[in-house]
Amino acid sequence: MSRSLSTTYVMRFAKELTRRDDESSRLNRMIASAVEELGNDVENVDVSKVITLKDKHLLIAVDSDEIGGHPELYNWLRRLYAEKERTGEDPLSGSTGALLLNSDGPLYTKRIAQYTIFHMNRLGCRFIGHPLVEAVDALQNFKTWKKVVDISLEDLLSAKCRELGKRLSDYQKF
Repeated sequence: MSRSLSTTYVMRFAKELTRRDDESSRLNRMIASAVEELGNDVENVDVSKVITLKDKHLLIAVDSDEIGGHPELYNWLRRLYAEKERTGEDPLSGSTGALLLNSDGPLYTKRIAQYTIFHMNRLGCRFIGHPLVEAVDALQNFKTWKKVVDISLEDLLSAKCRELGKRLSDYQKF
């Protein structure tokens, strides 16, 4: 069955201690908000099995570990590079991405985002403008927004994730 570019493919790189179906985890709530208005046009991807994702909308969701990384994410990128070496083609060619990033601490989140976007771009994926929503520690990175908008930090995070998911879904290549 062929899927259109309008389908959003979600790749989840969660902490080992966080069950992937745990609705209470912040990363899972971020994903749920991002895909909330997309209806049936969402497909969760088992990153341990998928090698190529050409011409897709990709939502990458990452739980940062305590030293600012995620081994499963890095292994996935390595497998994509191996596929590129094997076939001579970019495994993410024609795809468009966005990134959700959750971290229990304030360090290294920008580094993870830069690293992920840089390597996915080298593998053929382009990214929408402002492709990142990050949730840091107790959402202190949303406190400036809170001064402007009178809603809770969690609701503000959900709104930003929804907006990112919608922009990714609506993105059309020229």
